[in-house]
Amino acid sequence: MNVGQRFGLTRVTFDGREAFNRQFVLLARDAVKMRGIFTDRALDYLSDRPDTVLESRGRDTLFYRFGKLSSSKAVPDFLKEAEGLLDLLQRP
Repeated sequence: MNVGQRFGLTRVTFDGREAFNRQFVLLARDAVKMRGIFTDRALDYLSDRPDTVLESRGRDTLFYRFGKLSSSKAVPDFLKEAEGLLDLLQRP
């Protein structure tokens, strides 16, 4: 049993999106609901940003990149990216 399973999470994959499925790990309690939220546009958005990490629990979301520390000048653009993804996830 892996850590995700201990918390009731299962891996969610997308038919016809083998590259995405290899590149990203999406864990959720409700796979059907997640497939409805992660539309083709959201999957494309993430595929174009392979170093992106998105964690969410309830209404709280954390958006970051492993091993990358943004300069203060880059923060506004990074926030725009995060908002763009959140917009895609909130519009089915």
